[in-house]
Amino acid sequence: MQTEETRPKTGDEAADFVMSFVEHSTTESRRDMEPIWDEVEQNFLVQPYNAAAISTDTSAPLGDRHDLAHKNRGFAVMKDPESHQVMMTIASGIVGATMPEPGYAKAKRVGFEDIPRAKVVNELVEHSDRLEGAFTTNLEWVMQACIYGTGIKEIYWDYIEQPQEFRRLGFEPDPFTGEMVPVDEVERLTAPVYDDVREEVFDVRDFFPDPGNNRISKMLGAVRRFKVSAATMKERAEAGIYKKSAVEEAAQKRQQTDAKEHEDKFTGEESDINTIRESHPDFMIETAYRYIGTVPWDSPDGYQRREIVVAGGVVVRDEPWFRRLPWFDIKITPRLNSFWGISPGELIRFDQDFADVVKMMLADAVVRLVHPPHVYNKNSDVDLAKLRAWRPGVPIGVQGDPNHAIGEVKYNPQLQPAFMMQGGVKQQMREGSAASDANQGFGIGTKRLSASEAVGTFENAAKRPDMFAQVVEREYLPPCAKYKVKLYGEYLEDDEDLADRVGESNMVTGLADILHDYDIQYVGSRMVASKQQQLGVMREMMGALANPMLAPLLPIIPLFQKFFDQNGLHELAAMVGNPQMVEGYLALHGVVGQQGQNPQNGNGNGTTPSSPSPMTLPAQALGGVQ
Repeated sequence: MQTEETRPKTGDEAADFVMSFVEHSTTESRRDMEPIWDEVEQNFLVQPYNAAAISTDTSAPLGDRHDLAHKNRGFAVMKDPESHQVMMTIASGIVGATMPEPGYAKAKRVGFEDIPRAKVVNELVEHSDRLEGAFTTNLEWVMQACIYGTGIKEIYWDYIEQPQEFRRLGFEPDPFTGEMVPVDEVERLTAPVYDDVREEVFDVRDFFPDPGNNRISKMLGAVRRFKVSAATMKERAEAGIYKKSAVEEAAQKRQQTDAKEHEDKFTGEESDINTIRESHPDFMIETAYRYIGTVPWDSPDGYQRREIVVAGGVVVRDEPWFRRLPWFDIKITPRLNSFWGISPGELIRFDQDFADVVKMMLADAVVRLVHPPHVYNKNSDVDLAKLRAWRPGVPIGVQGDPNHAIGEVKYNPQLQPAFMMQGGVKQQMREGSAASDANQGFGIGTKRLSASEAVGTFENAAKRPDMFAQVVEREYLPPCAKYKVKLYGEYLEDDEDLADRVGESNMVTGLADILHDYDIQYVGSRMVASKQQQLGVMREMMGALANPMLAPLLPIIPLFQKFFDQNGLHELAAMVGNPQMVEGYLALHGVVGQQGQNPQNGNGNGTTPSSPSPMTLPAQALGGVQ
């Protein structure tokens, strides 16, 4: 029996549910954090927070450009960039450690040792990280966590078609002579320009999570706020993504208002820093809300897990959703029982305020020191207008002795203690945020350290950054990789599509064989050996090939491929194990191609050929080629 709460909802009721979810998500704890986000964001951008600045007024303003700026603005802005440096140091360390070089992703089929198929999954994951904009997206994702405490990105499949010109080269018979002549034609066709996984970072203020859970994977639902143009909505309606009637209704509502859509009480004000600016008004940009998750009513199709898009107060999409939520968060410093993390910039924001004050006071003191106040004798008839506007080359008329008519007040402040305090505050900020001098490449004092002391100092300094990197690659990167593999399994049509992404040489299995559940690990931060150390290990393993007992047990072809890759010889690595090259090499050395010769008479070079031992495996006889 259906109750009022469980009966199917109309479009207006579904829109009301989405907006009420946004209202409920905007909890008091989130509202308390938004001013912190604003402050840390301004510190990262090296901009004054709440118009904080200090006046550098002097008794006689300087001329030229400084005088013009002084008249127009009245103050000079001073801001210490320490927060920016700290957060970028941590972000660069995490990104560099988690994705250092090929081989940072390792897949394993759940419950099985399935090395060939796992290799294809590895290549597929790393291919997605090599796509256009993927590296920048991951960097922005980590930077969000450093600035706001939490980073949010969405992973989805993107397909884009655009008109393109194609050049066709070929031969056609000449109508008069019948001879084949070259043909060069240009053909205009609509073709796909992008057909792959896409990752997109968006502002944390535009994400409204389920306040009942602190992990996205456990949430009943969540909402993303985004901008969409009327033209895009129309295209999606033509493609069947949005409802045509609903899109037309939303467009009519948009045309009936002269101002852009107001911000209601549920959403708060949108950030003016990291959001897309308003496009031309003719594009009719709408603020839309996309809810994905469970709905508290019975849907006509029987699915309660749905995707609902509301634009202009109208539900333009309401369809079942069969995957996990497409949003992925990252927190390098989690907050206990909270979805929102703690950012390094949040921990040092008070020290940043004090460092700004000290810097401004020092600047003011230095300005007064090099340009102290003037004093003049009232009885000397000094031209005060020229004194105020003085610049080199401008004469000032006085009566009597100029040395007694105009003078300067002595001002000699003790600046050294203030500069030492400023350095101490900045040092404390680095130590409190894990971006210490050792991690930033600065010196570690004037004391001369032994080699063991220096190594120990740098190892201890790297413990917290290493912990940050391991949290990211063990907690936050694997779910993203598994979701992308699921998308590939859903959207790739055949083995050819798979080969286009992983390469023919890595196609040891087909598309149907990777449609399983895989555990994916990231081991970038644990690939700590230098290239020299790795090459040393490779040389030792290759030396073991001389041992006839060990050689059959070693993977010869992968070993040589890895050796060439480590030396940057990727073309040679791709040629290793090529069956045609192996056959030609063996034929050159008299192992293959002996048909037609009498083994009893030798092979023409004074030696008697011998067949492989009956116990020799084919893979051993051909150097590992199967």
